[in-house]
Amino acid sequence: INCDVGIYEIELTDEEKAEEEELYEPEEIVRRKLRRTIYCPPPMERPPSNAVTKIDLLEYGLTGTLVSELSHLKWLHRLNLNDNILHGTIPTTYGLFENLHFIDLGDNQLSGT
Repeated sequence: INCDVGIYEIELTDEEKAEEEELYEPEEIVRRKLRRTIYCPPPMERPPSNAVTKIDLLEYGLTGTLVSELSHLKWLHRLNLNDNILHGTIPTTYGLFENLHFIDLGDNQLSGT
């Protein structure tokens, strides 16, 4: 199904409707009709070609603390800083990432949630 934003119901033919009504109790018919309703989410906005979408610095020997400004990277969806020598607290602004799907800060000396 190709659709824009919205909710669509798939219609049965008259023959399929008659079969459904003969085979199922009214409550089951309602449940089956709800399962045929499809929600199509709005299309995702695409990042500009120069946007930072991934930072993967696993085992780079990085030292120091995490900077809160990373959370300004609107299009970042992967952040991997695992197994470095980072210390300090995880900035609370990291909870503001809009599109982040993966984050790994393990094997560092970090605290916070």
